[in-house]
Amino acid sequence: MPEYKIISRGKYKKSDKAMPVTVDSYVIAENEEGRFLMLRFCNEKNASLSNLTINLCQYNRNGKFIKKTCLNETLSETNGKFVLNKKIDVEKNCVKFSVELSVAQFGKYRYTVNDGELELDYLKESGKAYDASAQRKALKGKKSVAMVRRLTSPIAIGFLAVLLVACAAVFTYFHLGYFTENAEGFREGGVEYSFVTDSNGEYTGIVVTGYSGFYGNVVIPEQIGGYTVLSINSKAFEDSTIKSLTIEGDPEINSYAFYNCKSLSSVSLPMVTQIGSYAFSGCTSLKSVEIGGDVNITVK
Repeated sequence: MPEYKIISRGKYKKSDKAMPVTVDSYVIAENEEGRFLMLRFCNEKNASLSNLTINLCQYNRNGKFIKKTCLNETLSETNGKFVLNKKIDVEKNCVKFSVELSVAQFGKYRYTVNDGELELDYLKESGKAYDASAQRKALKGKKSVAMVRRLTSPIAIGFLAVLLVACAAVFTYFHLGYFTENAEGFREGGVEYSFVTDSNGEYTGIVVTGYSGFYGNVVIPEQIGGYTVLSINSKAFEDSTIKSLTIEGDPEINSYAFYNCKSLSSVSLPMVTQIGSYAFSGCTSLKSVEIGGDVNITVK
């Protein structure tokens, strides 16, 4: 028996590249003592990071806010990727989170996020920061000690979004083998998957067991990391708020798989051949359905 169970893991997709330190990836796991979060960071500045202030917001499986905590970590890390040397305790029902890095200090230089802007301050020997506004007045319009740049722009956001999606896909493919060694399942795009094994304990495929995301559009691929998606369990998406569904392969859709998905309006199943009874019962907003020409639908 493993000492802990992995709840979810993957690349963190919300880091703002303007801050010289970003969250690279994460693991949410639990053991007999409770649930915890491990964060991996990337220090992109060629300097030793000495202090980091982290604002952590926790959410449940339905996206409802649970609590917010502020963590102040004293570090001694060089540039590159690193992991905090302690676990961050989270609530038992926490399955989602968001992280905001508000302060990153490199020796005498401190980056701070204030009102959507990134400021750089130089610290005195006493450890106290210069008063930026007072310095501006003293310099009478000349360049002050505070360097400010906007955190984001529409073009940067679009480019970063495309880049993060590509990185997430690569990360999923190359690290799925590691997941199989350390957990029975994983989560991708809010969809929960579990591995299927044969009599020898070898992994033969993947099944969809549930959904805990808040995404409007869900795509279930034919394969993930070389493993075929074989089926979608009964009630896997029951009562979820998904709006559109695309299934790229031919997994068996079991009875009541998408029961009572009242927001679901569009379904594309070009290769699916097995659909169980009442699989889409209660989907009162369903307007568009695309299915292949050879489908076996169970009717009861």
